[in-house]
Amino acid sequence: MKAIFSAAAAMLLAGAAQASMMGGLVIGGADDVNDVLYLEPGQAPVPLFENYSVWGVAADNDNGLLYFVAGDQLSSWSIAEFGNLTPPTPLVSMTKQGGGQLTPAGLTWANGKLYGSEVNSGVGNTGSIWEINTVTGVGTPIYTYDAKQFKLDALCFDDDSGLFYFLDSDLSGGRGLWSIDLIGGGDPVFITDFAASQSATLASGLAINKGRAYLVPGRSGPSNAPIAVFDLNTSMFVDEIENPLGGGLKQGGATWLVPTPGAMAIMMAGGIVAMRRRR
Repeated sequence: MKAIFSAAAAMLLAGAAQASMMGGLVIGGADDVNDVLYLEPGQAPVPLFENYSVWGVAADNDNGLLYFVAGDQLSSWSIAEFGNLTPPTPLVSMTKQGGGQLTPAGLTWANGKLYGSEVNSGVGNTGSIWEINTVTGVGTPIYTYDAKQFKLDALCFDDDSGLFYFLDSDLSGGRGLWSIDLIGGGDPVFITDFAASQSATLASGLAINKGRAYLVPGRSGPSNAPIAVFDLNTSMFVDEIENPLGGGLKQGGATWLVPTPGAMAIMMAGGIVAMRRRR
């Protein structure tokens, strides 16, 4: 019996480690009735916490933290809370360098820093991408664009390419997925329009992992609009994932979370305890 249990435990440990190393999507929406969910490929969604409004979300995977924004409020959540349904901890109200409220529509984490995209910066008809100090909440503009040309509803950094990607929801033209090299410089590059299945909606959540971009529906649209998966290497949509949040959200946020080694140990230990109780 002990041998059987040991073998089963080893299989559980191996399976949990493999799944956790892959990581998964974290998605949320700006309607207060929504849960924030963790979605691993091929698995049922797991609620991280409930009834929370999300405009944007970013993952600091090195430190096991998620950052959330709704309005000007920046909050954080530790993966050590996985399974506890503990809501994020409010950190600070964000402001712009020089004064004024900062309300990003999207967040991303890149090279140890937090960045946010704002549709309209309040200076003329322009929008900006900001580097945000997570302690003071002060945002410093690093890129300013013509808001008549773009409407940045999401922002995501790709570790593999070193590029930032964003979603443009401007119905007057150019809507879809774009890339920009904020480090080396250069103009935005158009990648693709939204998937045909998202043609009536405006995707406003974006996550990238291993060369694949996940476009998550937000804003108005059909209730069955899926999460579209775009292969950045082949420039093709390759998959669709049922959106567990439904459609018609005012706004959406997404990121790719890779659990830390410590969090993996907690998850696997919980599984072993559950197995012992079932014996």
